[in-house]
Parts: sequence; C-alpha cells; structure tokens
Amino acid sequence: MIDTRRFVQVGAKEPEISISPYEIAGSHSMDYEATHRFLFKQGVYMPTPKIFTSFLTNVLEANDGERHLYYAEGTRVSDSDVSDMARHLTSAHLGVPGWGVGASNWLNARITEQDELEKVVGIDNFGNLIKVTTKLEPVLEAIGVPINFNFNSQGFPKPAIINNHYLASCNRNVYFCGAEKGVAGYTAFSKRAVFGCGSSPEIVDARVGSFGCTGQGEFETEADYKLRMRLPQ
Repeated sequence: MIDTRRFVQVGAKEPEISISPYEIAGSHSMDYEATHRFLFKQGVYMPTPKIFTSFLTNVLEANDGERHLYYAEGTRVSDSDVSDMARHLTSAHLGVPGWGVGASNWLNARITEQDELEKVVGIDNFGNLIKVTTKLEPVLEAIGVPINFNFNSQGFPKPAIINNHYLASCNRNVYFCGAEKGVAGYTAFSKRAVFGCGSSPEIVDARVGSFGCTGQGEFETEADYKLRMRLPQ
C-alpha cells in the first residue's frame, strides 16, 4: 500500500480528497483499465477531471503566491516543491526520462458512444471494474484553444465564445484538445500542456501513467468508499 501522508490536499469534498504530487510509481505503460486495477491494488484511485483540474488550479495558484498547499498529514508544501509540481504540470519537467514530457496521465472519464460520461468507481471481487454513467454537461466546443480555468462540475472547460476577451483571460498555457468519444487525459510538453477527451482506452504508452487519489469519491457514500477500498466499516 502507498503511504498517502505526502499526498496533497485537494479540498474537493469532505472527507478531504488528497492526490499524489506526481504520477504513481509503476503506473506507466498500461492501458486505461489496467491502470485502474493497478491503482486499486495500491489502495488509491485515478483522479476524475474534476479532482485533477482542482489540483491543477491549486498548484498554479500556489506557484503564483495566491494560496498555500498542504499535504494530507497537515504540513505545508514548500515553495520549492510547489514550483517543481507546477513545472511538471505545465512543461517537460520531471517526466519519464527521454520522452520530452512532464505530467502525462490518464483521467477517470470516458465519453461513450451514447455521449454519456462514464467513470470507474470501484472494482469487484472478480477484478471487474465498476462503472457508472452520467449525462455529459455542456463543454467548450473549440479545439486547440487555451482554457481560462472556468470548469463545469465534471471538470471540463465550460462553453465560451472564443474572442479577444476570452483569450486575454487565458494565462496558464494549458490548451483544450476537445471532448470526443474516448478517455480523458492530460499531457505537459515543453511549451504547453494539453487536456481533453478522446483517447483509445487500449493505448499503452511508456509516457502515460496516473496520479493517485485517496478520500471519498464523487459517486458514493462513506460506507461505499470503505467497502471499495477494503477499509474497516
């Protein structure tokens, strides 16, 4: 099991959700569903776009001096560690050596053929992933444009008219690559990061891993969470 005391508080929901500062060791080079199974065995779960974009926003705001970050154990994240995390999320910093990327990770969301949003919420005793689907909220339709960090409740950029006013509000160098049928993900390259949905769940890429989360998920009661994570009731 992973020691989650040095995970970073997200504050997305009570009880507190925390996320690993970087991708979980050993989570690379697996397809989407295999990555979920790997994370559950480690006692953590894959972040949804909602959790990840909250984390991303918090890290970038902390790097700009607008807030402080705290580990799950309650101690403050140092300025140097915040800087490393911000660079990892927005450039080719501290990524898989030799691949020219920083953060590169699956996110727990798949747009189905019925244009619904599917998320994995657990794993049964036979190793089958437990999935739920919800209606997909309206999403920014433009592709290849920077995002202004105005996200809907599912963690995707809200619809917007792309004009000079919108572009002036985008100062984080993170770009949206669309919400197409497929799995969501995030990758930071040397000069920009891209976020969107549309990857095949069967892709296996040495660059791609996953962050890990702990804390009650978005679709369950506390009792459901304890059962899913095999915790005492």
